[in-house]
Amino acid sequence: SSQEHYTGLFGITHAESTVRNFSLTNSYFESIIGWNGYAMMGSIAGQLAGNMDTVYSDAIVNSAYMHVGGMVGRTNPGSDTGVCEIKNCWFDGSVTVNEETCKTQGVGGILGKVVKGKAELTDCLNTANTTYTATAVNDTIASAGKQNVGVAGLCGHGSATMTNCINTGTAKATLPTGITVQGVNYNGTRTNCIDSTSVANYNGYKGYTELKNKNFSFYD
Repeated sequence: SSQEHYTGLFGITHAESTVRNFSLTNSYFESIIGWNGYAMMGSIAGQLAGNMDTVYSDAIVNSAYMHVGGMVGRTNPGSDTGVCEIKNCWFDGSVTVNEETCKTQGVGGILGKVVKGKAELTDCLNTANTTYTATAVNDTIASAGKQNVGVAGLCGHGSATMTNCINTGTAKATLPTGITVQGVNYNGTRTNCIDSTSVANYNGYKGYTELKNKNFSFYD
């Protein structure tokens, strides 16, 4: 079934659900799907349709393709006006995506891609590294003008609103000639966030903004 493409502690969550108040430790997630398949992968949820609140993960996430996040592969509330909220969450593992033909759209520490509607990230912390490697251009996608890859510490690609969030991990992209890397939270907005990401092969990195008085003591 199509749901087999969604990988995480929860494959797909319900639009009216909230995943909250737990830690996922010492876990490993891997997808070996190649370029002719696809995977939506995150250690907590492959696809988050509802909300997530006060969750920690230090999982190792390795995938071959598509929408990949340390915690959530992608958000999809089911409508263009829907919102998925991710609050008080911390990812401290690693995200690695390797593929032959560049088809992946979003790789992020907290969230890979926003598909429909919006995602709101509030008081979130990413201390993990995100790494994306592709060795060839997908000619079909490139000819359609869609050969963009978002690689970032917080949200890789899509319409995400981030408030009071911190990224201290690195985001590295190794890409074939002709690929555009859309950097920190492509198509999104940030307020009172700090991002110390250094991105290889990316010329538009947005740099730093100040974060005021953030405290993650609730994970101690």
